[in-house]
Amino acid sequence: MKRRGFTLTELLVTIAIIAVIMGLSTAALRSAGNKDELVATQQAVRALLRRSRNAAREERYQVTLEIDPVTSELTAQQKTTVTQFHLEAPTPFDTTPGFAFAGEPVPLSETVCLRHEGARAYELWSEDAEPTKGKIADALLFEKTDVKGAAWAWVEHTPALMPREGVHIRCWIYLGDLSTRLVRRRSQERRNAGDANYERAGPAYREAPARLRDFDPMDPPYFVIARKGRAFGFSVTAAYELEVAVTGQALAGEVTYVTRTRPHTLRPDRWYRVEFGFDGRSVRIVVDGIGRMHLPVPGNEELPGSLIRDPSPLAFSDPDPRRGFFGMIDEIKVGGIVSTTRISIPKDISLIAPGRTVSFDLLGQLDPSRHAEPFVLYLCNAADFEEKMDPRPAAGTPAAKAALRKGATRTRDQQDKSAKAAQDKGKIVIGPKRFARFLKIRADLQERQYRRIVVDRTGLVSE
Repeated sequence: MKRRGFTLTELLVTIAIIAVIMGLSTAALRSAGNKDELVATQQAVRALLRRSRNAAREERYQVTLEIDPVTSELTAQQKTTVTQFHLEAPTPFDTTPGFAFAGEPVPLSETVCLRHEGARAYELWSEDAEPTKGKIADALLFEKTDVKGAAWAWVEHTPALMPREGVHIRCWIYLGDLSTRLVRRRSQERRNAGDANYERAGPAYREAPARLRDFDPMDPPYFVIARKGRAFGFSVTAAYELEVAVTGQALAGEVTYVTRTRPHTLRPDRWYRVEFGFDGRSVRIVVDGIGRMHLPVPGNEELPGSLIRDPSPLAFSDPDPRRGFFGMIDEIKVGGIVSTTRISIPKDISLIAPGRTVSFDLLGQLDPSRHAEPFVLYLCNAADFEEKMDPRPAAGTPAAKAALRKGATRTRDQQDKSAKAAQDKGKIVIGPKRFARFLKIRADLQERQYRRIVVDRTGLVSE
């Protein structure tokens, strides 16, 4: 019996049908994959925003999420508590000659030394600081200053106390009348420059000027609240300014940035909750929960990107009489700045936002000084996104000729680098004008081609 085979026409028709079905299936799979990637990116960005908000509320510290169009990444700097001290129930420890602390032996048997237990097994040691009633419970009174040194306290160095990314110090302070610590003539100072006991807190971020009544306003005497050797310092000047200094690496090498608030930011004989934070991008000075304006000192305007490593103890007040604090310190909290995991925008997705930063205040709400309304951003995976955002001018028009001239002036290397960057990274569109442009073309997009993320004024993150 003869068997009938397939004709050439039938084979070609069958192959064509299979090719069409496979093409449709590939397109459907690609569309589903793009949609899944868009949803995954939306969830990752939303999770980072929520973590930033929660960190701001828990740590009572401003957190800023930055959108970087160069690297196509989203990053957020957050604070984590290293330790804190309530300064309650101090215990004395041995002060016999030869007992070593802060790298040096105790020089005098009459020195009064106390130990204060803190969080996470940290211990704070105080010398000649008198326990007294403070703002919350107990506090330390730093009053003693003579030729033997000044009252101070310290925490022995550990790597956790010296984060390179940044630092945050917060405490309550009660200032005495600083004018009573100023003298008319340099010879009236109670100081012996050759005494090595003054250097137990390590080298200072700047020389301690003489505590003269007619001091130089550009180089005033200062009373140390807290410092970590040369790495960072937080002080009150004789003009009742708050001074912050940070030393670290910059493009030009090692630099020290010094900034001060305006004179008479503080007053004597009252309690203040003071804090400062450095995160590699800025310095914040806060008094009673309110951020204070500050200006860098001429000659020290360059801000480092990270802190140096300094093995000196974390000191409160200073053993040097020219730097010792005069007043009470209570409720010390020490924190470090840590970076969250960076989120990269995939190369097939564009992020559109009206601004480059999203800032949460101490309550976890949108910072009203930076955001006048809820912050909204979009993620879009439309293949023709760039063409819709920047349509090409018609051939022969002046705009088209200008674009050709601009392209001709670019070298081949520049064109290749731009093409590779656009291929490897997601596209980030920043700015109110570009954001408004996207809102106009959004009506031409399908709903599956974009996702929206909204941060309302209370800091809540939603779709």
